[in-house]
Amino acid sequence: MVVPSADAAAGGWADGGPVGAYYANPSLAGDPAFTRRDVRVDFQWGEHLPVGGSPALPYRAFPRDRFTVRWTGRVVARFSEAYVFACTADDGARLKLKPTGAADWVTAIEQWGQAGTARSQPVQLEAGKPCDVVLEYREDAGPAAVSLAWSCPSAPEQVIDPVVAQGLNASSWEGYCWADEAKSSRFSKGEQDERGDPTGDCTLLAGEGRMGNDGTYELSFQGQAEVARRGSVLSAGEQTWKDVAPRGAGWDATTNTTRLRLTNGQVEGPWYIEFKQTARDGKDARGDGVGDLCLLRPLKAGADAAHRPDEIVYRPFKDAVAPFTCLRWLQIANQKCDGLWSSRTLPCRREFTRGGFWSDNSGGECWEYLIVLANECGKDLYVCLPMQADDAYIEPFARLARYGSDGATPYEHEVDDPRWPPLNPNLRLYVEIGNEIWNWGFGSTKDCNERATREIKDQTEDGKLIDYDGHGNYRRWHALRTVRASDVFRRAFGDAAMGARIRLLMEYQYNNAQETAWHSFSFLDAWFNNGDGEHVVQPHPVRHWVWGAGGATYYGVGNADGRQDEVKIADAGFDAGAVPAGTESAAPAGSGWTCTGDAAIYRNWLVSIAAFSPGKPGKVARATAAGCSLTVEQSVVVRALGCWLRPHTGAHNLVLMGPQGPLVQVGVQPQRIAVSEVESWVWAWGAVPGDPVRLEPGVTYHLLARAEKGEPNLCSEPVPVVAGPGFAITGAARVAANAGDDPKAWTVETAAPGAVAFGPLALRASATGEAKPTDLPEPSRGGQAAVLRAGGALSTKLTFAKPGRYALELHAAGPGKGWPGYLPFSISVGGKSANPHGQRDERVAPDNVVIGGFHRRISNLDETWGSAVFSVEQPGEVELRISAAAKGEGWTVLDEIAVTSVDALMESGFGAGQAYGQVAQDDYARQLDGQAGYARSFGLPVIAYEAGWSLGGDFHAKPIHTWAKFKEDRALGMNDTAADIFMHSGGFMNVWGVYGYWPPHDLANAVDYPLWCSIAGLASRLPAEETNGIAAPCRLEPKDVVRWSWSDNGFAGAFGKRGEWRSWLARVPASGVWTFAVKTQGEGGWELELDGVRVGAGAAGAEPIPVRLVRGLHGVRLRAAGAFTLSGIEIQNQP
Repeated sequence: MVVPSADAAAGGWADGGPVGAYYANPSLAGDPAFTRRDVRVDFQWGEHLPVGGSPALPYRAFPRDRFTVRWTGRVVARFSEAYVFACTADDGARLKLKPTGAADWVTAIEQWGQAGTARSQPVQLEAGKPCDVVLEYREDAGPAAVSLAWSCPSAPEQVIDPVVAQGLNASSWEGYCWADEAKSSRFSKGEQDERGDPTGDCTLLAGEGRMGNDGTYELSFQGQAEVARRGSVLSAGEQTWKDVAPRGAGWDATTNTTRLRLTNGQVEGPWYIEFKQTARDGKDARGDGVGDLCLLRPLKAGADAAHRPDEIVYRPFKDAVAPFTCLRWLQIANQKCDGLWSSRTLPCRREFTRGGFWSDNSGGECWEYLIVLANECGKDLYVCLPMQADDAYIEPFARLARYGSDGATPYEHEVDDPRWPPLNPNLRLYVEIGNEIWNWGFGSTKDCNERATREIKDQTEDGKLIDYDGHGNYRRWHALRTVRASDVFRRAFGDAAMGARIRLLMEYQYNNAQETAWHSFSFLDAWFNNGDGEHVVQPHPVRHWVWGAGGATYYGVGNADGRQDEVKIADAGFDAGAVPAGTESAAPAGSGWTCTGDAAIYRNWLVSIAAFSPGKPGKVARATAAGCSLTVEQSVVVRALGCWLRPHTGAHNLVLMGPQGPLVQVGVQPQRIAVSEVESWVWAWGAVPGDPVRLEPGVTYHLLARAEKGEPNLCSEPVPVVAGPGFAITGAARVAANAGDDPKAWTVETAAPGAVAFGPLALRASATGEAKPTDLPEPSRGGQAAVLRAGGALSTKLTFAKPGRYALELHAAGPGKGWPGYLPFSISVGGKSANPHGQRDERVAPDNVVIGGFHRRISNLDETWGSAVFSVEQPGEVELRISAAAKGEGWTVLDEIAVTSVDALMESGFGAGQAYGQVAQDDYARQLDGQAGYARSFGLPVIAYEAGWSLGGDFHAKPIHTWAKFKEDRALGMNDTAADIFMHSGGFMNVWGVYGYWPPHDLANAVDYPLWCSIAGLASRLPAEETNGIAAPCRLEPKDVVRWSWSDNGFAGAFGKRGEWRSWLARVPASGVWTFAVKTQGEGGWELELDGVRVGAGAAGAEPIPVRLVRGLHGVRLRAAGAFTLSGIEIQNQP
């Protein structure tokens, strides 16, 4: 028995594939018509398929006959063995090799004058050492085809694939993909027709959310209009206008087309083009809009020449994606949409994607454009089709991918000169139904759940199918739709293409969270493989329907924010100089800050805790409630109770106890958006209801927290706290376990005396007759913060013991009204600017700090921001100065300022990833080993649909994070290590992103940044060998099974009924024949699968099963046909 091998079993192409130079002549003469890095050489053009694969020149004009191609590249062998190269060509080919260390090229295959397949003599290659390759191909007439494969004693013959498969979440770069800026722009004013063109005077919003917008654009449209772009120069021919081109400028009456050059000086952010006095037919101004609007980008940011009108793909994007092998795209897959093919976005539409995240009827991305993107870049394409799509959507999509379209309707067969070409024949198509169909923040997941529930309730055939055992759910509906899609593609492309070229994927949540992997795979095996009964006439294993699977593989560092203790700000929270409640002071006694101009330190309330150490999060054992004991120095009125809570811990009740029992109870809630363990801890406050509660001196009170469910989520041990002015913390207090829910029955005990507590709990109070607090936000910790108004400034001294790169972390907020929502301010350290260009930007801004961003809260002082990274060249004291703008409305408040360190971040080792919603572990290798087990159990290659360094998460990035990724050479090694850990686990392809691998403002120079260099370096070497699983020869014990959630309590070896199964991962150190002896007791039979392929069946006493395997990791799965007990599976090498 031979188990099929994974891609690149023998090694593969370095650098993401060879570079093909395509000549529009039969003799490789002159300059090539175009060059392209092809992910593999495996073309079956036949008589009709276009060679270029794009409507753009020069691809469109390239001939189908009488052409030649020269591919140059490097291959890297996995084994130190003799390799045989195989080239199939119609009409002729020549292969030249130059192994490492060789002085001269050797012609390995010479079949220039005839079609067919030729094989080389064995060529000795050394594992891990590149071998230079030149493949020349000629096509004369008739069918055209060429492919290059190889084999060696340890691996079967395969088409040569890239040595490492690496995807990119390209949809994150949608605004940088297209030569036409209008494809990624929208109208902020005016209505549009069915093609997306304006029907009246309008304003085009370009460059939204993008950087690098300067340079010369070519604007064109049908009709006439006055065109205004403030701060730009517009020209047509020899005429030039500043800001506004008059109506008729650049208009050609014979074609009714206006063409203008627009030189834009704005580098970043949105910019506007106004169209007034419009006339689509070019006649009198009627305000009826313009047609066929196009805004061609500069060749790169800042260039004085634009792309050609026929170009589709933005040139710098092609260069940036060179080392990647696959482009993943998702937009409509996250959305709540109608799922109708008739609603899709056509290529004639002005914008690339119609609708948006909040639209119920989004047409989504234009599939023709994505196919052209993959073809021009030479990359495999990974699409996420809408969850709502049925076969009536997927069937025409499959035809589009295979045959192309006329711009509206996919062809039924291959045609000459398709208007929109199909996917190039050497490229693979990865297909996922939906995206993160477990993420309840996406409309697609909600739709899936609603549809599954409705199908089950209405007892439809599919509803009864997914609920055959009473356990139907949304993941089964998703699995069923994946099977249906697989059938559609099988009909469209044929059996031979499934897996070889068309690859359906089944992605799951981190670590099988919500049992997403288990629900999907167990259902597919039970029903479609007749695992637990006779359900289908022709059963198939999971890998018949699904080619790959996996979860995301984001990684982090142990100290993501670079916190350090060597450089401290003496009065970081502005609490050292006490300020009376409800007032401001420019010079409180004892403050560590100097206030000048309109700057001050303020206090709203008296707060019982001024500072604290959060301690180690953990539940307080054997306690119903826990907190602290306190006293007051003067009579105060309690206004609110608060607790420092981490996100997603559930509601807590806070109880203030006096000598006679409870005085007041309030409920508080933690943050619901868990950005990170540090960022998302906040004070949760509840106002005291009803009559005021007064505290008196000389009395001990207890402030306690009780979770509504479970134990209080505070600290496992008492932690130090600093009492606020007028308060004393006298000990850590708790209530004995099982004391009940009624505080009247509680007895409070002191667990530890002194200024300690089971985590930070506090109360806000005012003295008798106290005025109302200020209109400024409540400080994030302690009771005081600073406020800057126009012309105000704060300064203090910092002492650095050693040189390095540092940044500031600070809490800041403004009123939140208008733009930008806060009073602009600047930061300088040692007289040099530390103003961030943005919170996701590594650059230093010359004028003001930029804070804010998507899902950030400008008006909330719990938010943390960062300064730009600054360098300290030598030890010593420097001034930190924070200055408000000289003029402006409103204010900015500041609190809890700290110095962070790039070194502290970079040297903290691997930690949990910070992607929003990530179920993360600090032990990255352990997490990836576990995740790989679910896919590999069924013989599915592991595809991590998202991957990379999620430093800063989705919403809380700071400049230090971006600096670490884009400016630190150590980032290259960090990403290399993460990739190696993925490969060690048994991973096949990381799809990097959605976080950036180069700064958006410098796409043209992506190759200069360390994370891009890591990707390029990984593409040029062998992947790290797998270390997951149990090394053979070995005995797989019941205790060694892959830990699915249902088997977390261990497995002793008993199989009770048909359909039960268990899986293991085993690692063979050498290619060859290996035997598998299944040792059981009992009468029940079993079936054995290796890598998802049934290799044998038997019962107690069965003979060992021989299987030929390639070196590496393999999934072993044993499925019961009856009851038996397994003692082990022995794996031995057969001589």
